[in-house]
Amino acid sequence: MLAKLSTSIPEFYSPWGFSVVPTYRFISERAGGGGSARAALLGDAAHLRGLLDTRTPTSDVFATREKGWLPIINLALQRRLPSGVLVVPGRDFLIVARQQGKVLHLDDVIGPELPELDDIVAAIPFDFERIVYHFTPDRLAPHARAEVASGDDGVLQIRGAWPTLPPFGVPSVWEH
Repeated sequence: MLAKLSTSIPEFYSPWGFSVVPTYRFISERAGGGGSARAALLGDAAHLRGLLDTRTPTSDVFATREKGWLPIINLALQRRLPSGVLVVPGRDFLIVARQQGKVLHLDDVIGPELPELDDIVAAIPFDFERIVYHFTPDRLAPHARAEVASGDDGVLQIRGAWPTLPPFGVPSVWEH
């Protein structure tokens, strides 16, 4: 039987047989900005929930099947609602992202169909020169460079048989 958890105190769970599984973030040198996406509003909650219920995973390597309440709670606890969710006018997808200087931190793309990366980049309102994917971007940017995540926001721990996977990322909005 496999058990997994995300934690910022891995030493607490180690005595019960949990071990850390390295996770990654993925980097692309890609500029953009000036798009029409806007921060979600309270009135967008039903739309967000509907898109989470019908979402297409961002990865074929590692993705969630969670239907939606968990990322909403995680975003709220991280104080990233509503500004961390971008609504794209006229399109049926949302972008979970944050800006840090000239870096776009992309945490998720939520919609019934996964849009092309060019459509996502074109929608981002703030200027950026680099994208850091906090999920496995095999379906969007398969050539993004993987680097081991720092663990500053916690680590993934497992107990039991874990499959052999290529480098994968777990965004903070899906950790639990």
